[in-house]
Amino acid sequence: MTHSNHLDRLSTHVGIYTMYDILTAALILCLGVMLSATASAHDLTIYCEYTPPEKVTIGDKEGLIYAQVWELMRRTNIEGPIQKVSWKRGYAEATSKPNIGLFPTTRTPEREELFYWIGPVLQVAWAFYGIKGSGLTVNSLEDAKNVRSIGTYANDSKEQWLKAQGFTNLISVLDRKTNIKKLYAGRLNLIVGSPSITDSWPEQLGLDPTMLKMLYQFKSVNLYLAISKETPMEKVQALKKAFKDMVRDGTVRALYNKWAPSYKQPVTE
Repeated sequence: MTHSNHLDRLSTHVGIYTMYDILTAALILCLGVMLSATASAHDLTIYCEYTPPEKVTIGDKEGLIYAQVWELMRRTNIEGPIQKVSWKRGYAEATSKPNIGLFPTTRTPEREELFYWIGPVLQVAWAFYGIKGSGLTVNSLEDAKNVRSIGTYANDSKEQWLKAQGFTNLISVLDRKTNIKKLYAGRLNLIVGSPSITDSWPEQLGLDPTMLKMLYQFKSVNLYLAISKETPMEKVQALKKAFKDMVRDGTVRALYNKWAPSYKQPVTE
């Protein structure tokens, strides 16, 4: 073999391997882009302020709402744990960042344009609570406006709604259970809560639950999984479709029967 022929064959081999390497690299790059697109299509950080149901008893509402969101995640291939965070942090991120889910979130006219809404996952009532034997009577919103102080939760829908109704006697805290302590200590006249949810807090705090009395129920609302704006619409539409399918195929009803059979399933819009 001449030196010239050897160089020609070497050049050919180098050319073949170079083209092979290029094609291989291009294929890997394409696969990486596809996998990245698939992952990003399902990338969603979901927040909840309640303890996950491994730590609560069957029948608790926390279990019911978690179960519905977990099923939504399964059906839409969203992976990862739901993060338990304070309502303040969850709400701040859900109103300022894309790809954030927050539940349970009350759907109100004031919040309507802030989120995309998946659900409803639960219906709850709003009520004023006082201490048994305090002598307070509340039969209307006007009665409640005339008391000295009402404990509310910062950025909570109940607090926002009462402010919109002209309440000026609200005392806001960052931890809703702080209000129970302040109520029992006589530092608040009333607090705002929800039947079957707020009722359990005194016992959790080592307080006498028989002393807490619901005085006036003033509104019923639906709770949702709220999705932050600027989240890609394919994610939002996938979640909406998944929830509709869950209602249609009886999954939501089955989850209610398991976790909270005494609760009425909200009407889906």
